[in-house]
Amino acid sequence: MTSNDQLDLFSPAGRRERVVEWQVPAPVAKVAMGLSGMDAMLGIRDGRLPPPPFAKLIGFVMAVVEPGRIVMELEPREDLENTIGLLHGATAAALLDTGVCDLDQAGARAGLRHPRSENDLPASALGPVRADRRRG
Repeated sequence: MTSNDQLDLFSPAGRRERVVEWQVPAPVAKVAMGLSGMDAMLGIRDGRLPPPPFAKLIGFVMAVVEPGRIVMELEPREDLENTIGLLHGATAAALLDTGVCDLDQAGARAGLRHPRSENDLPASALGPVRADRRRG
C-alpha cells in the first residue's frame, strides 16, 4: 500500500457519523418493575416504554412478544460491519443474548426481575452474517 492509498482511506468523502438518542433508563426501569415481565416487554414493543439505551445504540427492535417467543430484529448497517464486510460477531451475539434475556424476563412477575440470565453462548454458535442480509 502506498502512502497515497493510505491518505485516500481517510478522505472526508469516506467519513460517516451517527447520532444516538435515548431515554434515561432508571425511571423506565422503575416503571417496568411495577409491571409483569410480559407487560414490560409488550410496553417496549408497542412504544409505551422506551427501549433500553443499548438497543438504541445497536439499533435492534423487539418485533414480536408473545408467551414463549420474542423476536428481535436488526437492520444491518455499515457501522456494524467488521473489517471484512460482515456483521461484527459481537453485534450478532448481543442481539441473541438480548433476545434470550428478554424472553427470560418476560416470564417474571411484577416486582421481580432476574438479575441475569444464565446464557452460555459459544462464539462457534454464530455463523458469519453479511451486512447485505445474506448469511456468509
